[in-house]
Amino acid sequence: MAKRKVINVSIRDRILWVGSAAYPVQNIARAMTVTYAPRRAAAVGRFLVSMLVLALVMVAATAAIDNTPWPLADKETARRALRLLALGLIAIFTIQLLRVLLAKTRHAVFIETSGSPLAVLASTKEQKMREIVGEVAKAINNPLALYHTTVNNHLGDKVFGDKVSGDKFNVFGKHNVGKRREN
Repeated sequence: MAKRKVINVSIRDRILWVGSAAYPVQNIARAMTVTYAPRRAAAVGRFLVSMLVLALVMVAATAAIDNTPWPLADKETARRALRLLALGLIAIFTIQLLRVLLAKTRHAVFIETSGSPLAVLASTKEQKMREIVGEVAKAINNPLALYHTTVNNHLGDKVFGDKVSGDKFNVFGKHNVGKRREN
C-alpha cells in the first residue's frame, strides 16, 4: 500500500516547494500529470492462472497421496494438510487480487528540470494535480506568482523509481526506454 502523507505545496520567491524539497521555477523545463490506473485485468488473469495451477497441483498431490501405501489415518492427515495449504494459498491469492481491484487510480505531478523527469507528488485527486501543474506553468513566466495548497500525497513504493516497481521513465542517455509499463 502506498504511503500517504499530507504535503504542503507552494510557489513563492520563484521556488516551487514540495514539502521540504525546493525546485527553482526558472530551472523547470516541463511540468505534467501522469495517470496510473491499477492493472485490474492483469490481476484477474494472474488470479485465474494461479487458481488453475493450484487446482492441477491439488489433483496431482491428491493422486499421489491416494497411490502411496500409507495407513488410512496418515492418508487422511495428509489430505487435511493439503486442504489447509490450498485454503491458505486461495486466501493469499484472493487478498492479492482484492488489493489491485480496490486500488484507486493515482495521478502524479512530474517536474522535469535539466535532469530526468521526477515524480514529486501523487494523489487520487486528478483535478488537484492538474491545478498544481497549471500553477507551476503560470509561475514560470510570472516572477511574482504565489500559490499554496496541501496534498494528501500517495507517492509511495509502487509508483516511481529505478529500484521499485511501477512504470519506468527514462528518455535520456544510452539506456533510453521512454515509458515502459512494469509490474
